[in-house]
Amino acid sequence: MNKTININLAIYSFILDEVAYSKLQANLEAINVLFAKQMVARRIISGILKLECRYCFRHEKMENERQVITEKEVTRLLASWAT
Repeated sequence: MNKTININLAIYSFILDEVAYSKLQANLEAINVLFAKQMVARRIISGILKLECRYCFRHEKMENERQVITEKEVTRLLASWAT
């Protein structure tokens, strides 16, 4: 059984399993590094990504009536960013 980690995105709280959190965190850090020298772009991108995460995770919780976001949902979210 994986540990769980509570995160806050905007005003919403989500529970992610440890693997899902690590995967999401690594991708968000990579995006921050990519835009590190462009502060305005970094803030805009960060805001958009937080909104998208929040929407996706809320939808998953409501659709599946589960409390914990797993690696499967994070992988689906990251795949949607690539398209």
